[in-house]
Amino acid sequence: MKNKALLLFLVMSLVCAPISVANATVFSGSESEIEANLQEKVYTEVLSGNITNEADVIRVALAQYEERSNKKRLSAYKQNKVTEDNSLSITQIIDTDIDENGNVLENFVTTNLLVLDKNKNLITADSIETGSGQLSEYQIYAYMNVSVTNETRKCRVRFNWFDTTLVYGTALTAGSLIQASTYCPEPFSGYDDKTIQINAPQGNVAYKYVPNNTDMIYYNTLACGRACRSIINAGSKSFILGYSIKCENPQGKWETEFN
Repeated sequence: MKNKALLLFLVMSLVCAPISVANATVFSGSESEIEANLQEKVYTEVLSGNITNEADVIRVALAQYEERSNKKRLSAYKQNKVTEDNSLSITQIIDTDIDENGNVLENFVTTNLLVLDKNKNLITADSIETGSGQLSEYQIYAYMNVSVTNETRKCRVRFNWFDTTLVYGTALTAGSLIQASTYCPEPFSGYDDKTIQINAPQGNVAYKYVPNNTDMIYYNTLACGRACRSIINAGSKSFILGYSIKCENPQGKWETEFN
C-alpha cells in the first residue's frame, strides 16, 4: 500500500511540476542516453564556433527534440498549449542570477542547426531516420545562437545577443546574411529593432547581433514577447532561422524555413 501511495505521489509530482527551460538539458537518446562528456563537448563547440564532429552535434540536438516530444505528452504540458517545435536545436543553461528584487533570472543559450541532406534539402528533427549511421549523411550548413535572460515567475524575457555562423559544409555559398529582431511590450504593438546585412558572409565566422532594446519584456499577454531571425540568401534559395518567446510559446520556439 505504501509503495502504491509513493508511486502515485511521484506521478502527480511529474504532472504538476512547473515547466522550466532547464528541463531541456535532461536528455535521453533514441537508443541510449547521451554521454555527459559528449554533451558538454557539444555545448562548448557550438558556443565557441568550433564544431569538430557534426554528427555528434546533431545527435545531441535530436536527443533534445525527443525530450521535448516526451514532455509534450504530459497532461500539464498539454494544458500550456505549447506549439510543436521540430527544430534540431540545443538549449543549455549558463547560470542563474537574483536581481535586486529577489527575482530569479535564468540565463541560457539556445542553438538552432540548419541541416541539409546531400541533395541540399532542409532536414528537421522529425524527418531524420535515427538508424545506425544515418546522421553522417547530413551536413550543418549554418547555426544560430541566442543568449536569453528569462524570468519565468513574472514571465519576462530579454535577448542579450545572437550570432549566426555559416559552416559551408556544402558548395552552396551565401550571397548575404540578414539579422533582425522585434519586440512587443504591449498587445499588437510590435517594434522593429535594428537590421544588419552582411554581404558575402565568410564561413566559420560568428556574426554577432546585439539588439538596441535590452529591456525585460513581459510575454504573458496576447502577442507580447520577443523574436529574432537570421535570413541566409544563397542564389535562388533562402533559409530563415527564427526564435521567439511569446505568450503563445512561453517556453521559446525555433522555426526553420527554406524557400
